[in-house]
Amino acid sequence: RSTARWHNSDTIAWVRKNRLKGYLFSSSPQTVYILAGYDMVQFTPVVPDHSVITHADSIDEDKEISDFIAAVESKEGAYLIWFGAVDRKSKLLNPIQLCEFCEVKLIKQLKDGFVFALYPK
Repeated sequence: RSTARWHNSDTIAWVRKNRLKGYLFSSSPQTVYILAGYDMVQFTPVVPDHSVITHADSIDEDKEISDFIAAVESKEGAYLIWFGAVDRKSKLLNPIQLCEFCEVKLIKQLKDGFVFALYPK
């Protein structure tokens, strides 16, 4: 049932038709990779856990966010493909939370998701 939902996704259809160039981030990168045919799609960074037990975990989170910012600041451009509500709770930083690190501009709103362009602050 969920497979049919993904195959009939308006967001997947739009992303397949409108080939985005640059870094791609998504709340479901494996879906974009498999169904829309993109080579490299990454998860958005995880929500920082301020109750981190070890210093190593904190360093991993910082690196993930700094890598994200570097991708957004690159000349290649960056995009976010987000499925579901923009403000839904997730372990991933949602589009609203990403505004802390970059400019998030809506390109297209679809029935089951959104496509955003990401720009440096």
